[in-house]
Amino acid sequence: MMLSFVIFNNDNNEYYIKVPSEVQKFAQNEDAYMAQARRIIRKELIQDYPFNSFTARSFLKDAKLVLIPMFEVIPSDDIDYSNAQSIIGKIRLNRKMIFSEIILYNEDKPIGWYACNDIGSCGLVLEMYMPGQSMILYDKIGKILQKEYDAIFNIRGLPWALWIIESDSLKVFSFINDAFYSPDEFLKKHYAPKDLKRIFEFVDAIK
Repeated sequence: MMLSFVIFNNDNNEYYIKVPSEVQKFAQNEDAYMAQARRIIRKELIQDYPFNSFTARSFLKDAKLVLIPMFEVIPSDDIDYSNAQSIIGKIRLNRKMIFSEIILYNEDKPIGWYACNDIGSCGLVLEMYMPGQSMILYDKIGKILQKEYDAIFNIRGLPWALWIIESDSLKVFSFINDAFYSPDEFLKKHYAPKDLKRIFEFVDAIK
């Protein structure tokens, strides 16, 4: 998969911007990240659940994983926090967490959910040990994951939203009101520029 440019829509004026290199790199190296995700889940299974190396491998053999990477905005004086294009141009993959979420499926049914929050706390929920919990989480984004996208990611500090590239168009799905927005529409609706600056500076300070 090769991503190059995406459409931004701002006040009904469409224009193209270059996809940040970090998003392109993740898309181009998805197989390597998939292997890393499986190692993370295997470790969680053995650490927190009654699995050993053999049973963990068997469990993962039948599981399909959907990866949602965690990107972060690197604060700088040249970012215009009222402009989504300026913000998106400064994102990079979070090297500590990498994945915001990993959703595990078996025959299209959710069987587990690995998630990290903005401060770096991560954990795995398995449906077989906590019935209903994966379904509660799945209901949050299940309708979104039913489709195939060119790229899908989270931005650290901006919870309850997924950033999605589909057919060369970048859009944001807000879980607050279950609606799609253009990037500028989403940011203006939920955040003041000064608040975005404070949010990104705060999460950047958490190492």
